[in-house]
Amino acid sequence: MDTTSSFDALIAYGWSDRVAALYHAHPARHGAGPGRVTRVERSVCTVVDGAGAERLLAVTAPVAVGDWVVVVADRLDAVLPRWSALERQNPDGSGTQVLAADVDLVLVTVPADRPHAARAERAVALGALDAVGHDPTAVFFGEDYYNHHDHRALGFAVLDASSPAAALPHYFPAAGPPHQVQQVLLSGTLEPSVWVDIEEVIAAKVAAVACHASQFADGGSWATQAVRRRAEEEGRRAGVALAEGFRRLRLGG
Repeated sequence: MDTTSSFDALIAYGWSDRVAALYHAHPARHGAGPGRVTRVERSVCTVVDGAGAERLLAVTAPVAVGDWVVVVADRLDAVLPRWSALERQNPDGSGTQVLAADVDLVLVTVPADRPHAARAERAVALGALDAVGHDPTAVFFGEDYYNHHDHRALGFAVLDASSPAAALPHYFPAAGPPHQVQQVLLSGTLEPSVWVDIEEVIAAKVAAVACHASQFADGGSWATQAVRRRAEEEGRRAGVALAEGFRRLRLGG
């Protein structure tokens, strides 16, 4: 595999200038190429290679889902340096287990028909430095929409897990050592204080909402239009074309 290729097939899996720099800093080897681990099962792992193909490789070094690796032929040659890791204590207390690596954003979800606040709290307490959830205090959005119960329940669960649960050792001792969540970003808010430019991802956001077509009488047309309209409104407030607003809580001092 040519190490000078752009590896565009990996962009959907997070390939970026940062990953490219880590990869090209690794000693070049004939036939080598980058890949990302998408599944790990004991002695084997699934890796998406530079051509976008899934390959089942033997685990020859400690790897976790999300790791960027160097693949030579049909062998896992090296694991590139991690910039983040989501860890927990091993069930037998013999150290830590890496659940996922090289993660920039963790989304905690619960089933809409059976929200489970305690499970969401435990998930947040596993190790996120930043947390994202719905603003549970935002209920009525004009005359056309209100923030549903499952959204509000998850929002409060994220807040309770971020502070104090994540920072205190006795809430979820099996989840690993305590840590301080630095900030919480609450979406679906009526009081945004920070904005994120979403022009490059608006198509993916609209497509994701459209997947809930069965929940809308018109098949989702109203919802997808509302997403784009809201992005335009927030973009005007932020001084960009399209944006999403968040209510930010600083917890790390």
